[in-house]
Amino acid sequence: MDQTEVTRRIRFRASLLKIGTQGLIGVARDRATAYRYALTGRETAPLTDFDPFAPETMRDPYPGYRALLSGSKVWYSRKRGIWIIPGYDEVKQALRDNDALSSAESQARFRVRLKTMNATDPPEHTRLRHSVSRAFTPRAMKSWEFHVNRAADELVNAMIRRQRVEIVADLAKPLPNRLITMMLAIPEEDRQQFLDWADTINEAAFAPLTPHGIAMNMRSSQAVIAMYRHLAPMIKARRSAPGDDLISMLAAPAGESTLSDDEVFWTTSMLVGAGSETTTNLISGLFLTLAQRPDVYSRLRENPELIRPAIDEQLRLVSPVQGFYRTATRDYPVGEHTIPAGARVLVLYAAANRDPRHYPDPDDFDLDRNPTDHLAFGSGAHYCLGTHLTRMEVSRVLTQLIQRVKAIRLDGEYRYMVNATMRGLEHLPIELVLVEEDPDLRVAHFGAIGAR
Repeated sequence: MDQTEVTRRIRFRASLLKIGTQGLIGVARDRATAYRYALTGRETAPLTDFDPFAPETMRDPYPGYRALLSGSKVWYSRKRGIWIIPGYDEVKQALRDNDALSSAESQARFRVRLKTMNATDPPEHTRLRHSVSRAFTPRAMKSWEFHVNRAADELVNAMIRRQRVEIVADLAKPLPNRLITMMLAIPEEDRQQFLDWADTINEAAFAPLTPHGIAMNMRSSQAVIAMYRHLAPMIKARRSAPGDDLISMLAAPAGESTLSDDEVFWTTSMLVGAGSETTTNLISGLFLTLAQRPDVYSRLRENPELIRPAIDEQLRLVSPVQGFYRTATRDYPVGEHTIPAGARVLVLYAAANRDPRHYPDPDDFDLDRNPTDHLAFGSGAHYCLGTHLTRMEVSRVLTQLIQRVKAIRLDGEYRYMVNATMRGLEHLPIELVLVEEDPDLRVAHFGAIGAR
């Protein structure tokens, strides 16, 4: 290893230490703010005991959301030192007010500054997003479609052969994971390790400041260092010999907008995590809905054109991302109250998507609702770039499934993961009830007979 590489690694470790310190200082600031308001008695918004990190909230957040939506347009959590925006109109507006509600201290619970597009504001965000968006243009999507279809078909075929499956492990995780690592051209033998690192990093990003949360962040730092050690030589190689993969697109020369090695790394690590987590949660949640609502699945079989509305209604009802954080750069009025400058603000997508003032009977899955204006993918400058890819993946799965499976049934107890920001299942056993005669299974059967 040459001296330049040693210096680079030392500099990167130092930057990680700085990020960790920033996070701890930020939470300390939030706590200090809470104590200050408690001592002075000043009220900037009504107090709420809603706690996104409480075990009962992570198990079932919806009673808490209903309580938030039944009162003020903004709330203050003294326990966490954060302000909470739950309503549809207010959340949509907040997501578009980049100047007043900044993402520059990241969208995770901890206030940290990263060189990624989801932790920057325009114009820096615009520069970073432009580099990533090249992989998500209509033309690029057309080229990815073949890989989406092949991966989805292989996984669906394997599930149908078994009939009794665990959706998270057999479909929801491997489908987006396979695609994002393929898009990044990560060597196949390294892909699972990268995904494991990404899971560790994602889990810690939204952890509270508790002994367990601190331990999670220490493991996250180790995962980041390991990922950097493996990605740095890839980035260097793709600069000198670019391919048609996403890392090559990020590293490509673009004049003054050319990304640095660290920017390419942070953006790549973000894509490994963000490129899989949302889709995984959507797929697992949708299968649970279809198992619990056989009438919905029957209608999809009879009317395949309803697949897209079904995906959007699932996104609205069970938003894979419950909400992200912002920092108020100045006093920010919400309704009759004002969030003070410097405050840490939780913008609750999932509560907004169940706001009865915007969606009638918001706790019901309504296949005829077609909520194309839901906020599950955010809004404004930070609207999710991978939206079309996610819909493409899920649509292909359902298109293949409805032709060959006549019913989806629960096959045991299901379990949600424990996470204050992501809403998804970690265990969902399902039985697939096949149509009377599946042609692919018949071919496999006769092939097996012929081989005897």
